[in-house]
Amino acid sequence: MVCRGGRADMAGGALRLVKAPTLLIVGGDDRAVLRLNEEAADQLRCLHELSVFAGATHLFEDTCELERVGELAAAWFTRMIAHNHAAPAPIT
Repeated sequence: MVCRGGRADMAGGALRLVKAPTLLIVGGDDRAVLRLNEEAADQLRCLHELSVFAGATHLFEDTCELERVGELAAAWFTRMIAHNHAAPAPIT
């Protein structure tokens, strides 16, 4: 799962139940949303990462920023797919 500039904190207690690898992408200039996403990341019990884009707000208004977000998300999904195939789930 990838959350770009969102408010993952609004999921509240459900964050502890998330099982999907989660990437939180936040603009570094949006300090309030960054703080809320840091708190949300602390709640996650799954594989997760918080990526902060220096100089960006939560809107990622610059075209270059949006391209970088897309590249980061694509790299995340590629890593997670490779990770999933490297460690097959046990058969029960």
